[in-house]
Amino acid sequence: ADRRANKTGVFRGIHHDHAEAERMSLAFIQDRIDTDDPMRGYTVRTDDEQRCLQGFIWFTTFTTWTHFFKWDSKSPDAGLRGTADRHRIRWDSDNSLAWELEQQERSGDPAVEGVIWSRVG
Repeated sequence: ADRRANKTGVFRGIHHDHAEAERMSLAFIQDRIDTDDPMRGYTVRTDDEQRCLQGFIWFTTFTTWTHFFKWDSKSPDAGLRGTADRHRIRWDSDNSLAWELEQQERSGDPAVEGVIWSRVG
């Protein structure tokens, strides 16, 4: 386990089959920082004089680059059905979350600024 953690960068104690897919590449993160607008975020710091950074999160509005995007957790393309069941992961098995996301307002041109889902971050 230690050798794998050192080789792959997976945190000790969080080893599972889909850990590799969950990590984001540096190139992806840099692309998001360069492209996404607006970008918002929060930091978590210690409650003392040092105010050490404990963590952070940043987010932006959800944007798609096609008119044909559809939220559908049960679609084979989502890759959730078999994987989530095998790994005992909670997922949108009744598609209710996907249905609610599909009802959200969206606007824009995929060839210009993208289709922006202003209430999905």
